[in-house]
Amino acid sequence: MMYAHHVWFSLQVHSVIYHTTHSKSWNSTRNSCVLKRFCAVSLLIVFLFGLQVECDEMSTIVGHLQVPDKDSTEVWIGIFENSKPENPQSSNWTMVSTKRFQVSVPQRFAEIMLVALRRDSVPIVRTIPSSHFDREVTLDFSPGRTVKGVVLSTDGFPIPHAILFASCDDQPSVRLPDEAEFKWKSDSQGRYTISGLSEGNCTIDVRAHPDMQLETFQFQIRSMNTTRDLILESALFVFGRVVDHAGEVVADATVTADTPGRGVNYKTTSTDGSFGFGPYSKGKHIFVSATHKTNGSTRTYEVIAGKSDLVLRLSALTRIVGHIVDSRTGDPINEFTLNARRKHSGARFPHEKASGRVSALVDSSTHSVALEAPGYAYHWEAVRLFSGVEYDLGTVELEPGKTLTGRVEDVSSKQAIPGATLRWLKKPGVKVSQSETHKIRYFLDAVSANTDENGEFEIGPLPFEDADLTVTAPGYDAVTTPVMGHVETLDIPMSTKRPRNTRIQGLVQTETGEPVRGMVVIAHVEGGGAGLGNEEDGTFDRGVNPGSFEVYADTEFGRSNVEQITLSDGEMEFVTLVVDTQGTLTGTIQGLLEGEVAMLKLDSTSGLAVRYKQDLANGEFRVQGFPAGHYSLVATTSMRRELRQEFEISEEIGEARVELFFDDTSMLFGSVLGGELDRSAIRVLAKPIEEGATWGWSDVYADGTYEIHGLEDGEYVVGAHPSDRQNWRDYDQRLGEEHHVDVRGDTQLDIPLTSGVYELSGSIFPIDQSKGALVSLSSPTQDTFKHLRANEKGQFRFGGLPAGRYVLSINVEGFVNYRETLHVGPSIEGHQVNLEPIPLGPLFIKGTVLPGTEAAGGSIAVSRLSDRTRIKSVPIDENGKFSIEDLVPGMYLIDLYVEGFEYFEKEISLDAPSEAFDIMLVPERQ
Repeated sequence: MMYAHHVWFSLQVHSVIYHTTHSKSWNSTRNSCVLKRFCAVSLLIVFLFGLQVECDEMSTIVGHLQVPDKDSTEVWIGIFENSKPENPQSSNWTMVSTKRFQVSVPQRFAEIMLVALRRDSVPIVRTIPSSHFDREVTLDFSPGRTVKGVVLSTDGFPIPHAILFASCDDQPSVRLPDEAEFKWKSDSQGRYTISGLSEGNCTIDVRAHPDMQLETFQFQIRSMNTTRDLILESALFVFGRVVDHAGEVVADATVTADTPGRGVNYKTTSTDGSFGFGPYSKGKHIFVSATHKTNGSTRTYEVIAGKSDLVLRLSALTRIVGHIVDSRTGDPINEFTLNARRKHSGARFPHEKASGRVSALVDSSTHSVALEAPGYAYHWEAVRLFSGVEYDLGTVELEPGKTLTGRVEDVSSKQAIPGATLRWLKKPGVKVSQSETHKIRYFLDAVSANTDENGEFEIGPLPFEDADLTVTAPGYDAVTTPVMGHVETLDIPMSTKRPRNTRIQGLVQTETGEPVRGMVVIAHVEGGGAGLGNEEDGTFDRGVNPGSFEVYADTEFGRSNVEQITLSDGEMEFVTLVVDTQGTLTGTIQGLLEGEVAMLKLDSTSGLAVRYKQDLANGEFRVQGFPAGHYSLVATTSMRRELRQEFEISEEIGEARVELFFDDTSMLFGSVLGGELDRSAIRVLAKPIEEGATWGWSDVYADGTYEIHGLEDGEYVVGAHPSDRQNWRDYDQRLGEEHHVDVRGDTQLDIPLTSGVYELSGSIFPIDQSKGALVSLSSPTQDTFKHLRANEKGQFRFGGLPAGRYVLSINVEGFVNYRETLHVGPSIEGHQVNLEPIPLGPLFIKGTVLPGTEAAGGSIAVSRLSDRTRIKSVPIDENGKFSIEDLVPGMYLIDLYVEGFEYFEKEISLDAPSEAFDIMLVPERQ
C-alpha cells in the first residue's frame, strides 16, 4: 500500500530560506522511527546551514496560481534541491493562501524541484534550473479524475462521516506535511466524492470511526468519472427495535449502547421503535438496554457487532397497592409519597387526598419502596416485583415522627462546626450488610442533614425509638451517638483528628536521581485516599491509619511506580517513588501576538488531565513523562484563541511532535438578544467544523455585544453558553440554538437566547468518594453530550437546559456506573444520587438441601435468568451442602430435581456474596 505521506522524494535537501505572503511553514510531525530521526537531524542541518545561508546571495521565484474552481486557494509548495539524488531528504514546506506567491532560494543551488499540492487537484512537479530563478512561474492546477460512491459496512449499511485518504502511483514521492495530507469525509448518507486523481493505479484508505483501523482499496481509474462503492470488511452495525411486553413497538424509548473502550451512546427509537448504533469493529461486544418513561425498562443484552435483528422487550409495569394509616389511631393518611427505587434510580409517586390508598404503576425492576408523609417517620421495605403482577403492600402503619435539633461543636474550644453531616441509622449498632446496601442506602440518606454556619442542625422526621446518629466533619474524628427515643434535642461534641504515629515517608525522584515535585497519592485499598504535594527536595511525610495502601506520585513528568504498603499501628515505612521521564512531546508555537501567551492542556483519551504547560510564547516547547498511548492537546491563548490536536506516544519511539500556528485574522462579532439571563454570565463559543482549525470565544459585554478575534476563514458552529461554572471551556451547556456560520473576514452574527431555561443540580453520595466525579448529561433527541466534574462536596449543576428528557450518567472509580433518566422543566434542584460500590472479588452462592441424606450425591444447576442458559452444575455433598463459586453480578436461576420430590426453582439477584440459604425438599404428591 502506498501513502503519499510515507514516501520520500529522491533529492538531496539543504536548508532553504523562503518568504511568502499569508503562508505557513511546516516540519513533519508523524510518529515513525524514520521520521523522528529525520526531525532531529533536520534541526541540526537547518542550524548549521543557516549560518552559511545568511551569507548566500538570494534569488526569487515568483509564482502565480491558476485554480479550476472558486474554492479555497490554499496550496502547499515544497522546494527541493535537485543535485544529489543518491541521498534523498525532504525540505520545509510553505502554505500559500493567495494566488500570487514568491519563494527565495540561494543562488548556489544549481537546480530545484518545486512540488505544489492542492486538495481535489492533480499535484504539480516542476524542475527549475538556476537560470530561471528570477522568472515568474505559473502553476495551473487540473481537477484530474473524480471517483465517487458510498462507504458501506460489511452488512451493507451506509457509514456516515467516514474519513478517506487517496493517493495515486504517479504522485510525487515526497514527505508531505500533515496539513497537506488531504482527507475527505462521507456525508450523512455515506456518500463521498474525491477529485484530483490521475489515471492509473490509485489507493483509497478508509477509517469508518476514529477508533477503528484503516481499510485499503486499490483500483485503476480509466474514465472521467468513476463510481466505486467501498465495502469495509470489518465495520458492522447493531440494529434493532424496542417493544413493550405485548410485543408492540415503542417509540421515544431511550436505548443505551455501552461499548468497552468507546463509552456510552444513547439513541431514541423512531416511530417504528427502531434504533441503530455503529459502526463497530468486527467482533466488538456491545451492551444494549432500553428504558421508557411509562413502559418500564429492559434487561441488558450483550451483543456482537453485526446483530441486526435485536429485540429489546420492556417489562410490563407493576401496580403497587396498599393502605397507609396512622399507627396510633388507625386513621388513613391523605398525603404521602411513594418512592420506588431501582438499582440506579427511582421514581416518586405523590398521593394527595388519597384516603390512605396506595396505587402506583412502577417499573418491575424496583427493588424497594419508601413511604414519606409529613410528620411521620420514613418507612422503607424491600420488594420483589414480577412483571405485570400486582404487588400489595398491605396495611402500612406509619409511626409519628419527631424532629431532632441540636448543635455540633468542637469538644475543646466549644466553637461551632459548620458543614458537619448527620445520618440516622435505623438499627442501633447494626451495620447494613453489603447485600442490602443498594436497597437501604436511599432510606439512610433520606434522614440526613448538615449543620449550618452556627453548627446547628435539624433532622427528621425520625421515629420515637432508640437509634444511632453518625456525625462526620472534615478535620474531626467521626462520632456515632446513641439517641434515645424520647430525646428531641442533642448537642454533639467532636474531637479533632489526633496526630498519627503510623506514617508513610518517602522520596519522589526521576530515574536519574533528580528530586521531583508533584502530588503524592496514598490510597487505602478498601477505598478512600487523597493526594498532597511533596517538598522541594522530593520528600514527603504523611500520617495514616493502620491498613494497606497503594502509594504513587503524579508529577509534571508523569506518574511514578505504585508501591503496596501494609502498616500496623505505630509502624512507619519509607518508600522511593521513581518517575519515568520517558515519553516526550516537543513542538513549536507560532503566530502569538505581542503580549499573547498560550497554555497547553494535555489529556489522555480517558479524559483525565495529565499535564498543563502555562505562559508559553512563540518558539519551542517540551513536555516529558507520557506513558505510551493516545492523547489530546488543547492550546488556549490569552486572546481566547484555541487549537486542538491529537498525538500518540508509541512504545517503539516514545516521542511525538506537534506544530501550533496561530496566524488567523478573521473576526466574528454581534449581539446576544433576548432571554432572561445576566449577559455577564454568558460566553459565546465559535467551534470550527474543519478539524485542526482555530477555536475562539468571547465574553458578552454589558451592552450585549461580543467579539471573537483571530479566527480562520471557514465554517463554524456558534452558540451562547453559561460561564458561571467550573471548567466552562468544555461548553457542555447551551442557551438557545447553535448557528452554522461561514466566517470570512469580519462576520456579524446576532444570537437569540432561549427564554425560560432550566437547570439540574444535585449531590453525589458518598461525598468523600465523589470529588471530581465525571458527570454527564445527554439529551435523547440530540447527538451532543454535556460533561462536568463534581466539586469537592460531590455537587454538580447543569444550567441553561431546554425543557426535555435527559440521561444523567456518573462514573466514579470503585462504584457501579450510574444511569438515570430525568425530565427537566421545571428545574430539578438538590437531586440526590447514591452510588453503589462494585462488589469486591468473585461472588458465590452457598446453601444446604434438606433433608441432606436425600440430596447427597446429586447436583444443583445454575442458569442465566435472561436466556436460561445453564452455566454450571455443582455437586451436593453427604451433608446436603453445596457451594457455587466464581460468579459475576447478575440474575440467576437455581434449579434442583431429586427423585421423589417436587422440582425446585429459585431466582437470585446476585450483587454481593450471597448468604447461605436452605432448600427444603417437598415430597411429590401421590
